Amino acid sequence: MSLAELVGQPLSDVCLGCICQAISGCRQETVCEGDHCGLFHITSAYWSDAGTPTINGLAPDHPDAFQSCVLDPYCAAQTVQGYMRKFGQDCNGDGQVNCYDHMAIHKKGGYGCAGDLPFDYVNVFNQCIAAVAAHQGVYISNLNEACFRCLCHVAGCDMSHACSGGYCGPFYISRVYWVDAGKPTLPEDDPNREEAFEDCARDYYCSIKIVEGYMAKFGKDCNGDGVTNCFDYMMINHHGGGACHAPLQLERLGRRRLALFSQCRF
Repeated sequence: MSLAELVGQPLSDVCLGCICQAISGCRQETVCEGDHCGLFHITSAYWSDAGTPTINGLAPDHPDAFQSCVLDPYCAAQTVQGYMRKFGQDCNGDGQVNCYDHMAIHKKGGYGCAGDLPFDYVNVFNQCIAAVAAHQGVYISNLNEACFRCLCHVAGCDMSHACSGGYCGPFYISRVYWVDAGKPTLPEDDPNREEAFEDCARDYYCSIKIVEGYMAKFGKDCNGDGVTNCFDYMMINHHGGGACHAPLQLERLGRRRLALFSQCRF
């Protein structure tokens, strides 16, 4: 039985694994450093808020109860699940509680998870999520070749466009968008190479991987019609992944994009 198959667990195994990767590199030899211990860098206060889970029949008030639990991968994961059951909330204001929120809560605590997070922490997390999605061949509803062509058309789809104003390639992708998408690259490239973003964003097929990664993370029903489809992905590209619900007709660029979207053929 997987950790997430236990009744009432808010985090999937993938989510647990990527939080572990982001916080500690998920190194099995991790012990205690300062006030935090184990793969998930859990503190005594965090463990207490999670309900003081234990192993080996130890009572929660036993002197070894905290360390023996958080140094055990299974009990540590139970601790994270317990903490998220108590504090799970929408940290980034996108209208849903998901793994991104749990990642923020784990880093910032359950009493104030909104706001900026350390870049390296979020970057490792995003790369982990994207790598798992690519390995699993994740399917994103209604994001198909026709939709990619339409999103490109709405963005401008200038195949000769290099970079201007911080936006690169036919989809006019920003570096922040690329990072949120998990830093896809051309084959055999290194995401840490300075030009990796620009080279991928300028390549049509690599830029599709960027859009796909971004929608895997932020895809949602933006216009409240009960489905998530290409219109929603167009709204996400316009507003960004955080909050995509504002009607596009309220601003000039939004009206232009609506007109371009209406020209698409699916």
